[in-house]
Amino acid sequence: MGCGDGTYELLLEKDFDYVIGLDLTLSNLQMAKAHIKNKRKVDFVLADAKDLPLGDLSADIVLCSEVLEHLDDPLKALLELSRIFRNNLLLTVPVLSLVRSVAKILHYNRKLEEIETNVGHVSMHNSQWWTRTICKVIEERRNKCHMKVNHFYVSAEPFTSIFTHLKNDALLRVINKMLNILERMLSRPMFANHLIITINCDRI
Repeated sequence: MGCGDGTYELLLEKDFDYVIGLDLTLSNLQMAKAHIKNKRKVDFVLADAKDLPLGDLSADIVLCSEVLEHLDDPLKALLELSRIFRNNLLLTVPVLSLVRSVAKILHYNRKLEEIETNVGHVSMHNSQWWTRTICKVIEERRNKCHMKVNHFYVSAEPFTSIFTHLKNDALLRVINKMLNILERMLSRPMFANHLIITINCDRI
């Protein structure tokens, strides 16, 4: 859901018999169709996340990556996702991290808010809210489901880009070690700015 330019569908068509890409924007669907080589294995459908044109339990695997934060009411989309997936649901979503929360307290978050507004982030919540909400929706709609939550930080690029001009190999090695430690620290839940949530339902 929220297939955009069809990047995931292009990857998935190699390993699955049939793939459907859903998006609210016609221009995205047109662009996605142009990327696909095997048109018989992939369909693209204009759809609203709050009312997906798929039957109950009709999809073996459902992928919704970096979409929910763009919706005014992500809960309605979650209800629809929980309705259509049969076995597996994979969600990724950005979250309000500790770093951003501290920035907000210190009133340094104006630039962050400008960035979020520019990219259409209208539903930003912390990891606890997303985990609790998604778990509640799934439990209400389905039985015998296992949910796994992974936290991660994307990415160290803002830090590494500072040092790209350096020519001293020894200094770069030290900096890389420092950045590795930083990345490990940022991968902890309290610093994470993204979640990957996988849900598996063996039984209906």
